Amino acid sequence: MGRRDYGGAFDIDPHSFWTRDDLNDLVADIEDTPSIQSLKDFRIMESYITDNVIELEIMYNEEYNTITQKIDMRRIKAPSDLSKIYTPELVKLIILKCTTIA
Repeated sequence: MGRRDYGGAFDIDPHSFWTRDDLNDLVADIEDTPSIQSLKDFRIMESYITDNVIELEIMYNEEYNTITQKIDMRRIKAPSDLSKIYTPELVKLIILKCTTIA
């Protein structure tokens, strides 16, 4: 069975599984993590999901970097799983990137 196309009804993009709310929840969960809160001068400036790749544009110590993570759809049962599964992984990537910047 192919993708369902609602023809724009309900503002559902027939080519995207994720909503901005799903991504905003992920970013909020990342920012609420104690290890991220301990980073001074850290901000997530932009966030996107394109072709099931999460892209976070981060700023740390006035330096911009991009963190990317491929979404494995085999691990996702519902859109809310995005935060549950990928917050810990993205936090590790962010900490690793920020420690190489410092």
